[in-house]
Amino acid sequence: MVNSNNMKLCNNCNTQLSCGCQRRTASDGKLCCDQCITSYEASIAPPPPKPIPVPESKVKKIDTDGKS
Repeated sequence: MVNSNNMKLCNNCNTQLSCGCQRRTASDGKLCCDQCITSYEASIAPPPPKPIPVPESKVKKIDTDGKS
């Protein structure tokens, strides 16, 4: 019989992790199951940096119609 007091829970979906093959450690150190580690990592990832605006005077115009 498995001791339920020793079972860990996934921090993302609260599934009981009954064996080591189901357990994954996320980049923040929390425990997740193998089924949702990818979605958990995506949820804790910082947003991508915003692009730095370039003043219009610094933007190089490109001839796209082929007529120079």
